[in-house]
Parts: sequence; C-alpha cells; structure tokens
Amino acid sequence: MAKVLMVHGYLLSGTGSNLYVRNVVKSMCEAGQDVDLVCQEFTPQDYDFIAKCYKAQDDQYHVAFERETPYPGTCEIYIPDIENELLVYVHDRYHDLHVQEMRNATEEEIQAYIERNARTIRHICENHDIAQIYSNHLVLQPQYVAKGIEDAGATIPHIIIAHGSDLVYAVSQSAFLDRLSRTTLSSCAELVAVSQDSKQAMQNYYHDMDLSGCKVIPAGLDEQLYVDMSPDEERSLLEEYIDAVDQGNGFSTKQSQMIEKMIEQDSYDFEMVQESYEAKDIEVDIKDKLFDMLYRRDTKKVIYLGKYLEQKGLIPLVLGLPLLYAKDPLINVILVGFGALRAQLEYIIQLIKLGKVDVVFDQASQLGVALEQDRRSLDELQHLLSNAQDLALYKKGTDLMDENTLFTGFLDQKYAVRILCHGTVGIFPSLTREAFGMVGIEAMASKTKPLCTRHSGLKETLEVAAEHIPGLDINDYSVPLDEHLIINIVDKTGLLLDEENDGLVQEMSTFALGNYGWKGITQELMAL
Repeated sequence: MAKVLMVHGYLLSGTGSNLYVRNVVKSMCEAGQDVDLVCQEFTPQDYDFIAKCYKAQDDQYHVAFERETPYPGTCEIYIPDIENELLVYVHDRYHDLHVQEMRNATEEEIQAYIERNARTIRHICENHDIAQIYSNHLVLQPQYVAKGIEDAGATIPHIIIAHGSDLVYAVSQSAFLDRLSRTTLSSCAELVAVSQDSKQAMQNYYHDMDLSGCKVIPAGLDEQLYVDMSPDEERSLLEEYIDAVDQGNGFSTKQSQMIEKMIEQDSYDFEMVQESYEAKDIEVDIKDKLFDMLYRRDTKKVIYLGKYLEQKGLIPLVLGLPLLYAKDPLINVILVGFGALRAQLEYIIQLIKLGKVDVVFDQASQLGVALEQDRRSLDELQHLLSNAQDLALYKKGTDLMDENTLFTGFLDQKYAVRILCHGTVGIFPSLTREAFGMVGIEAMASKTKPLCTRHSGLKETLEVAAEHIPGLDINDYSVPLDEHLIINIVDKTGLLLDEENDGLVQEMSTFALGNYGWKGITQELMAL
C-alpha cells in the first residue's frame, strides 16, 4: 500500500484542527495505512503512533528518534525548517518561534514561508511513493503542497480540508491570501468541509467558483476517551498527569500579582504578563482546588472547553459569573483551555472582586473587547446593574468569584475530556463563526448538556442531533447572539443545571458516540 501524506503547519494538540489531524493520522495507522506527516509539533515523541521523526536543517533531514509503535500502519513525521518564523490565523505564543498573523504578513514573507515548507514536500514526493496528499486549511498549507508537488515534477491527487479559521481570519482579510486560495482550490482533486455550514460559507465567499463538489466530512471523537472510570481510577490518572506537567511555568500567583499592580497603576501591559509564563502549560498548583471541585457531590459543575480568546465569548461569560453564583452558590465553573486572553480575564475578575466592574465597561477596548457582539452585551449588563436590586445581587455573587471559578490552563485532550465528563452543563458562547460544533459533540459524548450560541456550526450540530433524538429542542441548549447574551447565558445555565432529564442526556451521548467516531470519519477521507 502506497503512503499518504498529511500536511499540517502547526501542532498536534490544543486547537480543533490540531486534534483533527492527530486523530485522523492515528486512525489511519490503526487501519494499516502508512503516513508521512508534516507539521511543527514540538514533542512528537509524546504520540505513540509516530514511529520516526525527521527534522529539516539546511535541506538535510536528521533523524530525531526512531522506534516501534503498536499500530499496523507507520507514521513518520517531518518538521520543516521554517527559520523560526510561524505564520498563523490568530496570534498565539509558540515557545521560541516568532509568530505573525498571516493577514499582516507581506507578500514576500508569505512567499518565503511557502518556499521553506515546500522544500520538505518536494523531498517527500521525490523519495516516497505517495498515493495522495491531504492539506489542512485553505492557506498556506495547500500552497506549499502545490509548489512541492510541482517542484518534484510529480502528479499526486491533492485533497484540501478546510477548517474555518482559514476563511474567517486569513483569506477574507487579505486580497493576496484570497488569490492564493483560489489558485489551489481550482486545481485540487477534492475539497472537504467539516460541516454543511462551513461548505455554505465557502460557497458564499467564493460565489464565482463552482464548489458544489465539496464533500462534508465532520470532525470526530475518540470513543475510548469517554469510557466510564471509577473515581479512584480517574483521580489517579489526572493526578499523575498534573504532577508530570506542572513544572511551575504556567499562569500562577506571580501573574496575578503583576495584574494587581497593573490595576493599581491603571495600566494595561498584557503582553508583559503573557511573556512571563508558558501559555500552553497547566496553571500552577491547581490540583487540590480542581479535585475539590470535581469530587464534591454537593456542587453543580459548569465546564468551558476551548481557547482563551475573545472570539470564544469568554468576556461575557466571566462577567456573568457573579449573577450565576448569586443564584446558586453551589455552582462551580471550570474553564479548560489556554490562550492570549488569559491576562485580560484575570484583570476583569480582579476588577469585579474589587467592586470596579464599571471600569470594565469604561475601558472595554483596553481589556480586549474588540467585537461588536461583546460590546452590546456589556452595554446591556451595565444597564442591568444600574438597578440597585440587580447590583446588590451581582455584588453578592462577586464574593464567590475566587472560590467557585477555576482556570486550568492547557490540558491534553485525554485529560480535558475527563473534566468535561464531570459537568452538568458545558458552555460554549462563541461570538464568531465556528466551522463545526465539535465542543457540543464532545459535551454530548461526556453526558454533559451543551449550551452554545445559536449560529454556524454550533447550531448545525444541535440541529443534526435533534433530527435523531425525539424531544430535543435546540432552543433549550442554545442562546441567540444578541445584546442579551450575558443574561441569557446566566438564565439558561441555571435552567439546565436544575432540569432532570437523564434520559435525554444519555440519548445525546449515544448519538454523539455512534455518529462521530474517528474510525468511520477516517475511512471516508481515505476513500476520496
């Protein structure tokens, strides 16, 4: 069987597309398929399906490690030499790499980036029998795949898998990236979208191109992560992981104290805070508080799973927490993720605790509020708190912010899922388009009621579930994206926490696990 080549310019954990690539490649290996994988993963040795790692330097490929794996198919990973320059869709920190949003890069910088990565594609195409190539996102992976194939003088079917962030944060923001994407779309063998909503968004954007042949193949679940575990087994699993990864480099009291001083000085140097810790590490010394939240039977648990970004609706979510806690002091909220907004969220929480929520309203833009959807919901909350009774309720809940709220920092998927399985409600208030509502599916699989904003892929996920599950009303599990967002999140979360509908929760779990397993999804991709 000839090899296939999977091309992804980033990591194998953290974001949705990262996890997509990781799980598809693992499933291919389980099916006996040999895979070459191109990405920028920092610790490829952590993934048991990777048998060999090559690192590029000066057009030479040095073996970093080689080992046996337990899979019938073999994965060899290639890490191109990108000369420390990484182009991304949304800015984040990647260890020592210099990171730039590709929409802000010059044409020369983009072409140089394509050239650096294309060398590795060419090397693989010249030295291996590749049956087909999968590239992820509309830019820039397809462009350096196309160039690598051309430079190798090869003819290999090229399949492009669009994930959503590419169109929203790059292609639609740059005329040059738009032109690049159109060139590769017009010549690729197949185009794949992860949802009907994502396909429609591409058809709307590229309205002058015929994309009717685009296939819809969703993201998936690793069913093995959702098996029932005894409390002792699970606690041991989490404890071993946390002890191994908590090296004191994540967000900690040090950063909280830096933010306290910033508030005292009325300053907003969030970049200084971000540079003082490792964003993709677990937060320091959270184990005892996390375990207390997870294993106390008298608490009601609300889980957020995703990146700490403004686009994910975290500012409205955090601003609504005092109202949620005031209504029920037994509610705990655990926010699992990582991202650039963490410092701003801490700043907002400290202002709330100090009784200075008006500062958030007055200085919203300095605190990361850039989206109109955010601004409208903040205005509505400010109006609500002008009422003395509602303000008193808000202040009552403010006293519980520290005790009832926990940010975990980065957790790998296996361990993040165990946290999600403890939730009664999983909350995902994204403010911008989501190509696929994977977090909603993950919540369902975890027997956690999903609550998300009613738009794009998040809404589609609920609609598909409702087609299979009698009695499922998507309005019960979603909120409209309007000026009432904060209040609606608080009210709907309270209703879902109080509802007794174990039968429906079990049906949602059965639906998610039965329809979104990686094995079937990978088979669809391999059949293209």
